[in-house]
Amino acid sequence: MLIPQEKRRVLMFVESNPRMQDIFRDGLKRSGYRVLLTSDPERALSRFEDNEKAADCVIFSTGSIGSGAVKAFNSLGENEATAAVPAVLLLGESQKSWKKKGKFADHRVAVSMPIKLKQFRKLLTKLVPPLEAGDANPA
Repeated sequence: MLIPQEKRRVLMFVESNPRMQDIFRDGLKRSGYRVLLTSDPERALSRFEDNEKAADCVIFSTGSIGSGAVKAFNSLGENEATAAVPAVLLLGESQKSWKKKGKFADHRVAVSMPIKLKQFRKLLTKLVPPLEAGDANPA
C-alpha cells in the first residue's frame, strides 16, 4: 500500500557517499519514509535551526563523514531545542570503537555496519512509530 507523502515520517540521512545515500534512500522510501539527504553534518543541524521539526529522526553515518558525524550526533542531543529528536549514529565497520564517544538515550542510539535493512527498519519503527491514519505529519 502506498503511503501518502504527508503521512510519511521524515528521516534525515547524513552521509557523504552518494552510493550509500542511494541505497538507504531507496530502501527507506520503499519502507514508507520520506528521506532528506545531506552530506554535511553541520548543514543537518542548521536545518533544525530553521525548522525545529525538520525531520522526525536523523541518521548520522560515520562511514564517509568520519568523526564529524559523531560530533553532530552529540550536538543534536545537547541542544535544548533538538534534544528530543530521535537520532541514530550509524557506525562504519572500522569505526565501531567510536560508540564510546557518543551520548545516548532511549531515543538516541548507535548501530554498526553491516546491518540489514529489515533490522534497520525495525529500529526506526521503535524510534519513530508510523503515523496513524488521522495523524498529520509533524515535520
